[in-house]
Amino acid sequence: MAVNDVSIFVPKKKIIVGTRGSKLALTQTNWVVEQLKKIEPSYEFETKIVRTSGDDGDISVVGAFTSALQRSMLAGEIDIAVHSFKDVPTEDVFGLRVVPITERRDVRDVLISKTGKKLMDLPTGSIIGTGSLRRSVQLQQLRPDLEYKFIQGNVDSRINQMLKGNYDAIILAATGLQKMNMIDIATEIFEVQDMLPAVGQGILSIELIDAEGYIYDLVKQLKHQPTKDAADAERAFLIALGGGCNLPMAAYAQANENSITIDGIFADKDGKYFARDIITGDINHKKELARELAAKLKAKVEALQNSKLDAVQK
Repeated sequence: MAVNDVSIFVPKKKIIVGTRGSKLALTQTNWVVEQLKKIEPSYEFETKIVRTSGDDGDISVVGAFTSALQRSMLAGEIDIAVHSFKDVPTEDVFGLRVVPITERRDVRDVLISKTGKKLMDLPTGSIIGTGSLRRSVQLQQLRPDLEYKFIQGNVDSRINQMLKGNYDAIILAATGLQKMNMIDIATEIFEVQDMLPAVGQGILSIELIDAEGYIYDLVKQLKHQPTKDAADAERAFLIALGGGCNLPMAAYAQANENSITIDGIFADKDGKYFARDIITGDINHKKELARELAAKLKAKVEALQNSKLDAVQK
């Protein structure tokens, strides 16, 4: 009696991808999923929106845009999460790992003004909306006669706040506008020499359970080594200065297989005492170089503060 061949059904491997629900977050996540599908077309992907405290307007807490996604991952509700690397806290979450992926995008910031005037052409007293001290202290070096006010919300919300008259201009990241095909609305794009980006700006990352397996094997294929080296150096710089969005600091690292150059700034909270410097060295010592640069900038700011104090006391 002949035995018929029986095809064995093998279910597709399914990966649930967690993301915030903003237009930018969904655009980034969909792009990442497309890259993963190109590597492994046989896998099935499902996108799940997770609301974060940052989406509800509370960006004062550490991990405002990431903690809820991390909790969902640890609870087994999602397999991976897509983050903008600049939003990922410096402290690792036990049981999870973060992998910077793909080649870094545009790191520059842009100005969008209601009247179409560039930064240097805006009238004295114009109100600039920005969500970071990093941007405001650097802008103060260029235009100390303008007023810098805090703004929050997604890209569309910030633009609407400006159009309603709350601000004369706003500052946003170029890469976000590019991903949403909105870069044409930028009045001015700042070059890096005028505005250093946030640590990790322009870098996407995937967070996943810290274990070997088919998901990690897939994700690691998106790794871009020069981007990872730059991310590691910038993160080390941030940690050395106490890490976090509440400190006026910035760093931009450029790496190749042999060397790395790190450009950094640090200032006091009011932006009165400001220091900038650059360091270059062996790629194998990227974190040590970053910490050396951080210490140098911190010492410069402290020296400026002490010099001012001495002058007042005399």
